[in-house]
Amino acid sequence: MLKFVHAADLHLDAPFRSLPPAQAAARRQGQRQLLDRLMTLCEEEQAAFLLLAGDVFDGQQVYPETIEALCAALGRTAMPVFISPGNHDYLTATSPYRTAQFPKNVHIFTTPTLSAQEAEAEAAVIYGHAFTAPSSQTHPLADFFAANDGRFHIGLVHGDLGAPQSVYAPVLREEIAASGLDYLALGHVHQPSEPAQAGQTVYTYSGCPEGRGFDECGALGCYVVTLAQGKPADLRFAPLAQHRYFSLIADGGEEADWESLVVQCLDGITDQDALRITLTGEVAENRPDLTALRAKFAARAAGLTLRDATTAAQNLWARMEEDSLTGLFLRNLRRRWDEPEADRESLTLALQYGIAALEGREEPRL
Repeated sequence: MLKFVHAADLHLDAPFRSLPPAQAAARRQGQRQLLDRLMTLCEEEQAAFLLLAGDVFDGQQVYPETIEALCAALGRTAMPVFISPGNHDYLTATSPYRTAQFPKNVHIFTTPTLSAQEAEAEAAVIYGHAFTAPSSQTHPLADFFAANDGRFHIGLVHGDLGAPQSVYAPVLREEIAASGLDYLALGHVHQPSEPAQAGQTVYTYSGCPEGRGFDECGALGCYVVTLAQGKPADLRFAPLAQHRYFSLIADGGEEADWESLVVQCLDGITDQDALRITLTGEVAENRPDLTALRAKFAARAAGLTLRDATTAAQNLWARMEEDSLTGLFLRNLRRRWDEPEADRESLTLALQYGIAALEGREEPRL
């Protein structure tokens, strides 16, 4: 049995341009602290090694404090660490991968095509590659096949799955299926993907371990992977993010209690999280008071953004007295609406779709 951790896309020293300088610096410091949480997870899981599938750094310019924190974290144990540089932290003569003194247990891949590095104590072979420029049209898995020699064969690729013309190291499912790998650890996509299989190879994106904005939402982290000969791969997602982003929709209406809807959205949110709530619904007078809502709930999250996306209520009965097919339709529907046991939810849909059909619309004005 072999257990290891698959992480990617840490984007250390991201600029956080949307934040004031002091907050941006604090977030970069938080990214360095993430390294300790990652290594603690490896220790607790007794992982044989750690795979980092690219974009460990956000760019070529890296603060000395970040290099120091990374090297200190990765050198905490003798556990091997394998890194495939990505399109953000691509390998050059002056990149941190060349200029920093990494611990001896860290191996950095250096070629655009896959090269092998043995993890002898674990009877495993790791195959990784490197971006050597901000883009690469090289298919890392092209014409690759791992030997069937009883060892575990694991790929470590920063690449773009299913996009043959991509400039970010295209990886095709048929290439995965032909690779003979037991597992393919992918980086580049920032949301974790569900594990999938092509041929005998299980593959997945671990996503980024901590979001930097509302395009990287949810409980992000990494995968703990367990392989055993003759058995299906076991993958467990391990959350690592201390600062999380959530974007939610609160759908109300004329009778909505907007405060209650915001409270529901805040369930599970901590004061380290950023939350964006979009308030929707069809209202005539019951518009949400964003200023009052912000004042009441701002302290419940590290950042609370409220958006009013409500729309003006339509009076769909307004044409009921018309001497027309529309008027006849509305009068018949209104009689059913006024019945004591009327299913008004279904009748509302019938009303909206009926009006749309009579007006020749493709979709109802919900």
